[in-house]
Amino acid sequence: MNDACVLYGKPNAWGSIFRFEGQASVFAAPAARATAACIRSRRRRASCRAARRRACSACCPAIIGTIQATEALKLILGIGEPLIGRFLVYDALKMRFRELKLPKDPDCPVCGVRPTITTLRESAAACDARQTRATGPTKSSGARSEGADRRRTARRSILDVREPSEAAICRIPGAPLDSLGELPRRLGELDPAAEIVVHCKSGGRSARAVALLREKGFTASRAI
Repeated sequence: MNDACVLYGKPNAWGSIFRFEGQASVFAAPAARATAACIRSRRRRASCRAARRRACSACCPAIIGTIQATEALKLILGIGEPLIGRFLVYDALKMRFRELKLPKDPDCPVCGVRPTITTLRESAAACDARQTRATGPTKSSGARSEGADRRRTARRSILDVREPSEAAICRIPGAPLDSLGELPRRLGELDPAAEIVVHCKSGGRSARAVALLREKGFTASRAI
């Protein structure tokens, strides 16, 4: 994505989160091509390897995402001062924003003085995935896996325990509608050997439905 932004002259309103921290900047801005760094420049100067191993707080995506959206609007409207050449760091625990300067790396392989990356290239993971789809799975493992998937799918049913008024807004095709109050008297219509996936609006009713199903012998049931 970074290479595409640089090569096609598209600014990248970038954001990153981990634990209670977030980062935001604008990379590959055409208006400041001579001084604006790209993501490859940043990664050559600092590593995020330790950060990738950490979970993130639920509040950080909203905050950093809002900053990204704001930067995108500023770029589209041509107003304000976008985060070009500036690296914003957010610390939720201390509720503090810090701003770092992000100079352009002249030796960057895509946005540097003598770039070595001049065309878009697919990653090895993408090529491997495409090859797998084209050739199909191997006989040694894929055939058994496909057969098992078909058997599991054939003996799986989705149960919707929402109310009719909720289902009228959005329905899952093919899923029978049995509200939580009606479920006990309709247990005889369910297959005890099948995997029953129970769905509701927020998870509370489906969890209670699964507890009831397991109590009645439907051990292969789970909530979503």
